Amino acid sequence: MNTLMETNVRLFASANSWIEGEAVRQLYAGARLAGVRLAAGFPDLHPGKSSPVGAAFVTEGVIYPHLIGGDIGCGMALFKTSLSSRDAERSLTAGSSRRSAERVAGLPRRSAEREAGLPRRSAKREAGLPRRSAKRVAGLPRRSAKRVAGLPRRSAKREAGLPRRSAKRVGGWPDLRFDLEHPWEGDVGEVLAAAGLEPTEFDEALGTIGGGNHFAELQKIEEVLDVSAFRRLGLGKQQLVALVHSGSRGLGESILRAFVHEHQAKGADSDSFAAAGYLRDHDAALRWAKANRALIARRFAEALGAEAECLWDACHNSITRYENEGQAVWVHRKGAVAADGEPVMIPGSRGSLSYLVKPIGDGADHAWSLAHGAGRKWARSETRLRMRERFAIQQLTETPLGGRVICEPRELLYEEAPAAYKNIEDVVADLVQAGLVSVIATFRPLLTYKTRSLRR
Repeated sequence: MNTLMETNVRLFASANSWIEGEAVRQLYAGARLAGVRLAAGFPDLHPGKSSPVGAAFVTEGVIYPHLIGGDIGCGMALFKTSLSSRDAERSLTAGSSRRSAERVAGLPRRSAEREAGLPRRSAKREAGLPRRSAKRVAGLPRRSAKRVAGLPRRSAKREAGLPRRSAKRVGGWPDLRFDLEHPWEGDVGEVLAAAGLEPTEFDEALGTIGGGNHFAELQKIEEVLDVSAFRRLGLGKQQLVALVHSGSRGLGESILRAFVHEHQAKGADSDSFAAAGYLRDHDAALRWAKANRALIARRFAEALGAEAECLWDACHNSITRYENEGQAVWVHRKGAVAADGEPVMIPGSRGSLSYLVKPIGDGADHAWSLAHGAGRKWARSETRLRMRERFAIQQLTETPLGGRVICEPRELLYEEAPAAYKNIEDVVADLVQAGLVSVIATFRPLLTYKTRSLRR
């Protein structure tokens, strides 16, 4: 944990957060580039196309655009909505049938493993659910304040704002189109102007999620562990929030391609014309991606009949200038979020909790960065094979936490299954044990939107 592996390589991960050898190789390869002073890997570290995801690199006098990849500005944003837990109880089950989706589809009650006489594996393990509670992750006592005070225990479903009856119902919010894969019909020019952006050839994609691991998710507060820090958010305990993950769509990729066309995978001196041109376009992509997340949240909330207000926004693919002991350095983040003092949201998979954490300690020794999520455990191709063998479609559109998932493309539904990701409790526990964060609160996913099939 927090072990100095070489003079300029640090890996903040325990044995619980299994790290692939290829990811470590990529981390060391980045550390060997000229001008790199620190390479930091976090518990969500996993291999990328050419550089690792879940890492940050600190350089002096040079920048390396290829280290952060093409989705410049990709990040997360947290919004408080005008919806409450009671709204979720009504709208996640409206017009529903009492039979589960599996029964309606004629699927057997008994699993394939049971039929074959194979041993039963824990449902939590199969679904990638937490093995430890948020209090265990944060190092807090196991007994809740309610238990200590002798107050009655409420069920997990009641705490999550879910109905007492089966959550396996059809109707309400899950039936809404949302259409976040389709161009927005509003005035894109007005949104660009508000963000100080010039028009680009990619503006038709503004307000759309994109593919891969991007999403818009409605969440409920599960547990508050740091009351004072939570109060500063101005968020009610019964208030629902929206978490949006998206980036600059094709804009960032075009910027990287233009740079690589001129300079290949080489870096550029930080005071050169090449660096200045790239950073100018890079900064515009960051603003475009932030505006994209805000517009996605607006569209998502409006479809739910609600309003959304941004509480926090941070990108995890970027190059940022810092001053360290009077020396200018450049922090390259690829799947790593800035730890500059304000609370940071670290999401798990769609089948696990998200953690709101407070950065602590000296940022310089971990590149002023933190893990950006759970991190992939399996490659997409491997995940598709595993999930096809184990789960029917209906089993992946509802999570064991009671959440509903809207993802009509079958391959993407398999690729993004909760089991494909590392255990978020292990990831956050590693950060806590390393002295990098403390936990403020946890959030439970209620409705996760990936994409519907395109309308013609």
